[in-house]
Amino acid sequence: MKLTKYLAIALLLLCSRFSSHAAEYALYEDWSTCADGKLPEGWTTTATDKTPSGYAASFFEYGEGVKVMELPGSTLPYAVSYSTTLEGGKVDTRLISPTFTVPTAGAILSFSAVNYNPEGSVANKIEVLVAEEDSKEESILIARIPSNSVSNPANYNLSLGAYAGKELSLVIANEGTAAGLLGIGSILVTEYVGEFIDTTPLFTSTEENHKLSMAVRLLAPCKGFSATLTTSTGIEETYTSNKDLSEALNLYTLPFKSTFSLKKGEVMEYTVSVTPNMEGATPLVLTGSTGCGDGFPMVCVEEEGTGEKCGYCPGGAAGIEKFSNEYGNRFIGIGIHCTSAFSTGVMESPTYAEPFVNNPYFPIVSLPSAILNRKISQSPTYFDDMDTAVAKITEETSVAETQINSVVYDEDTHTVKVRFSTRLALPLVGTDLKAAVVLLADSLTGSDIKWWQYDYYSGTSKEDFLKQANESWWEYMKFYCEYPAELISPTDMTFNHVAMGIYPDFFGNGCPLRSDWTDGAVDESEISFVMPMQEVADGFGVQNPANTSVVALIFNGRTGEIIAADKAHASTYEVTGIESIQEDAAPLRSYFIDMNGVHHAVAPKGVSIKVTEYSDGTIRTEKILTH
Repeated sequence: MKLTKYLAIALLLLCSRFSSHAAEYALYEDWSTCADGKLPEGWTTTATDKTPSGYAASFFEYGEGVKVMELPGSTLPYAVSYSTTLEGGKVDTRLISPTFTVPTAGAILSFSAVNYNPEGSVANKIEVLVAEEDSKEESILIARIPSNSVSNPANYNLSLGAYAGKELSLVIANEGTAAGLLGIGSILVTEYVGEFIDTTPLFTSTEENHKLSMAVRLLAPCKGFSATLTTSTGIEETYTSNKDLSEALNLYTLPFKSTFSLKKGEVMEYTVSVTPNMEGATPLVLTGSTGCGDGFPMVCVEEEGTGEKCGYCPGGAAGIEKFSNEYGNRFIGIGIHCTSAFSTGVMESPTYAEPFVNNPYFPIVSLPSAILNRKISQSPTYFDDMDTAVAKITEETSVAETQINSVVYDEDTHTVKVRFSTRLALPLVGTDLKAAVVLLADSLTGSDIKWWQYDYYSGTSKEDFLKQANESWWEYMKFYCEYPAELISPTDMTFNHVAMGIYPDFFGNGCPLRSDWTDGAVDESEISFVMPMQEVADGFGVQNPANTSVVALIFNGRTGEIIAADKAHASTYEVTGIESIQEDAAPLRSYFIDMNGVHHAVAPKGVSIKVTEYSDGTIRTEKILTH
């Protein structure tokens, strides 16, 4: 996956995507500058006397220690070691940091870890130690990283208060057995860990009094903090807390009492500064703004969890068709086929389905389940309630609007480039807006039992159905109610609006928009991805690129809500082919992209695309099959 707009992850909290951090750091490494898999200068590793086996054998040789690489399902680099070996037993490979000095007031160690183990379900055991010069190593953490956790990293925040002012090296030991690949993500040693949770609306259409809505999450080797609020309208207020901050990364509400009112077209900027009670601590600072205005018409985006084995899911599919017809471009439906209990996997995009099911605001416990603009959860089989919920959102206005300017599709590589522009109705500052692109497929069909759709509405008369919903639903539910069997044959069923993927990820991390917006400012963005193709009968992927659409989503990073969206059908794509390569151009590097868009250094099993980059800037691709 390639992004022309990319957010470097620096000084970033590992436990939340809505983070702010301003403290000084004693050690920081995110592995982004590593070349050829080598560790950065100052970092070392101990080798192992074991021989890698299984999946690890594709990346490691006998005796190798930790190396830097990407893991399937993530675009972030990790410091990786292996534990699945021919000999068996503990590997005990170690990742050793450069020496650093812990601040005199103490410090917090933050890092993330994942376990990639496609051939098993064994948790990976790790131990974290600190080493003083001429002193025995001391263990500060022993933990187990769940298997196949790349999409849900384990995050740790550990106090180093006991080592204040001392020189240390950090040691992370892989003590797993047959647990696959252990990946250590960004590592940070800092004065304290802090993040703001700011849910103050960016925009309101009403002029009455409002209050800021925010909290701070802190972990620091001290007791208490002070928080100061200042605004461009003259508000000044201070709040103090004496809570013990050293035990855990807890959330503390900032109960500022000040209220404010704005007239149409007005914007209020605000700054909040939080300082833990530590000598010489660097303040944690948040700058934001909120405004009052008329805004743009809101687009309702329904992300609907469904499945082929879910008997009530036809109700959700019917709803997407109904609202698409009723609201036109003011409604966008996205069918997310998900979870092993309800889906056979023939249409399932794990990189979309897994974060959707486990999203932090509306965890999905049953299907079908509809999330509207990521701010309202509504059962799609409460038909009249869905009418009300969708109508409510389309009656709202938004501070943002986005428009897809062009979609370029390469027939040979299946690469898609989506260019879109975003603008705001008000000149706001300190915004946290992100973007993502969704690929949808229509008219998906199958030929065997994997494609049979369960249908609990079969045999329901119109009279009985109208006891559940109003007359407007019958046109869309008639097929399911009158179908003669509980299983709809794949020869009778087509699936539309099916999510084939979301890029760069579910939350838009990796594609931030500008933070400060002047009057009339437009943010131009581009997101590229490889369209997953159905290369084998009844396998996951697009069947016909002509039956696809792309959707641009804009998120408010403060709340996670979708605040703008636009959709473009394949009929508007610009189609291209292979570029010619100059005769004297030399190949620079090659890599492989699987059908889920994941990059690999070595060709994975199955169908993938080999990408070769040349010195003249052109890229040649070829489709390969590896057994």
